[in-house]
Amino acid sequence: MSMAEEQKTEDASEDTEAHNTSEETTGSKVEIESLDKYQEDLADVLGYAKQISGRLEVLVPSLLDTADATNSAADVSRRASLTLEKGLSQVQKRVQELDEASAKSNKLSGYILIGTVTVFVAAVSVFAFMAQQLNAKTNQVDAMLVALSQRVVNMNSALSLFDEINQTMNSLAVEQSAFSDTQTALIESVRNAERLAGAIKSDVPEMAAKRVGQSTAKVIKQVNDLAGTVKSQSADVARVSKSVAVLATQVKTMQGQVGNIKALNADVQSLITLERAKYIDVLKRQVALEEARDQGEQVEEDLSPTVVTFPSGPSIR
Repeated sequence: MSMAEEQKTEDASEDTEAHNTSEETTGSKVEIESLDKYQEDLADVLGYAKQISGRLEVLVPSLLDTADATNSAADVSRRASLTLEKGLSQVQKRVQELDEASAKSNKLSGYILIGTVTVFVAAVSVFAFMAQQLNAKTNQVDAMLVALSQRVVNMNSALSLFDEINQTMNSLAVEQSAFSDTQTALIESVRNAERLAGAIKSDVPEMAAKRVGQSTAKVIKQVNDLAGTVKSQSADVARVSKSVAVLATQVKTMQGQVGNIKALNADVQSLITLERAKYIDVLKRQVALEEARDQGEQVEEDLSPTVVTFPSGPSIR
């Protein structure tokens, strides 16, 4: 840039000198003086131009360095923008992968939650069913115990009735013993009266015989009345004996029923104990299965029955 300005300046000076030379040939001395003045001014202008060109020569390397630095900065900026674009694309790719992984994780979490809720509902349903079955079996056992208690009450009332009948039989035996003693004494009195009548017939006169006959008739009447009483009491004794036989049969039947009730009570107690133990084992197995499923372990399904049924109780005749 400074060389071009110097060339232009030299061309301008040459043109000026040629012009001045032509004017010198055609002009006057006044013009020569003005030409000298112009030459002095031109020399000043050329000095200023040389100073400006020197300053421009000093500024040109700085401008070139500035241009190189600007180009380098632009190159660095371009590379940084390319690197930033690559980084942004990689970040977007990572973000997309993270979104996909998050969606898969949310989907898997939903499946796990649904499975857990399903297993929990199934476990609660099984537990409710088992509790209902146990409640039904407990109600059956309670009904059996109520029936047993009613039978025990009936048996106690029958035993109390048997005690009363036994007391009645004892009192009847005492009365029968007293009646036997009375009957023996009466027979002895009749025999004495017969002997006395025979002696009177042979010894006393006829009036005495009549009186003795009347007395004998009274005694015979009393004996007949006593015989009727004995017959009625014998009928009562027969009825009592028949009632005692029936009662003995009922007592034997009740004793057999008492034995059956004791056996049934023992069976019920053993069944209750067995049912309780089996139910506790079932609950323990169910809890272990639930814990293993919660921990994610493979668990083999237990095909054993979880509800224990009572066998039919012994029939009481």
